Amino acid sequence: FLGYSLQQQGDLKAAILAYEATIAIDDSHAPAMNNLGVIYTTQAVHLDAAVDLIKRALELSPQESPHYLDSLGWAYFMQGDRGKAITALRSGVAACPDENTVAMTELLYHLGLVYEDQGDVKKATSALKRARKLVVEASMTINVVDELTRLGSK
Repeated sequence: FLGYSLQQQGDLKAAILAYEATIAIDDSHAPAMNNLGVIYTTQAVHLDAAVDLIKRALELSPQESPHYLDSLGWAYFMQGDRGKAITALRSGVAACPDENTVAMTELLYHLGLVYEDQGDVKKATSALKRARKLVVEASMTINVVDELTRLGSK
């Protein structure tokens, strides 16, 4: 849909407007809610609204829980709530039906970053090593290896 296309092109202002219009027309459009929440989170603006949007998306589409829990965990992290971030991200990992997915890789990557920020290098390294294994298998381009190098692990 339009918002996603604009988001992928990097036109975040237009994507925000498209997502807001979609939600105004259909207040049960979970992907638009999640994606708008993700944009707010990555821009570190309207973080309370981002959490509310993502939580609503999760309620509306529980089958998307790994993706939406990743978004929610990262939004909590950006709010400074590491405890809620870890809980959401770990729930997302547990909800992932298949280890070898993009969602699992992103969840583990974000979990590793939150653990690192918390000062738990052992857990951060473990999560990032799992993510690195999946990055190779899933041909993803997340910068997991750089994070492991920063933590002193190979």
